[in-house]
Amino acid sequence: MNRAWIADAVRDLRVLQITTADRIHIYPSFQVRDGQIVPGLELVLLELVNGSCSRLMWAQWLNRPRNRSDGETRRRIGELAAGHIDSLVKEARYTAAAWDAEGTVRSPWTHQIDTVTSFIVKTWDPKNGEEQL
Repeated sequence: MNRAWIADAVRDLRVLQITTADRIHIYPSFQVRDGQIVPGLELVLLELVNGSCSRLMWAQWLNRPRNRSDGETRRRIGELAAGHIDSLVKEARYTAAAWDAEGTVRSPWTHQIDTVTSFIVKTWDPKNGEEQL
């Protein structure tokens, strides 16, 4: 994944990028499994953008532990990685509609994060002069 690929993927909402208050771009590691972007992430992000522009809210939505009807506690990103794409896209659509109905777009810097999330840090590859994930 080079800088051009990442820029295109962020623009197309294939990859989640969060920009900090000091303008540093970070890429949550939860969206990568076995060296690949979690399948279906793009479809979910394309739904969530309809309800909020806060990418931090998207990250929280994907990572919040929650109880399921089978008694298990799972995160949505884990379910997406397990192949439950259609149900997560539908859930993202409903969530976006609810966020939109609230009539406010929350700033990502005004809400406390209630889960710990790990992040991929950009590194510089001196051989080819590009940032790498």
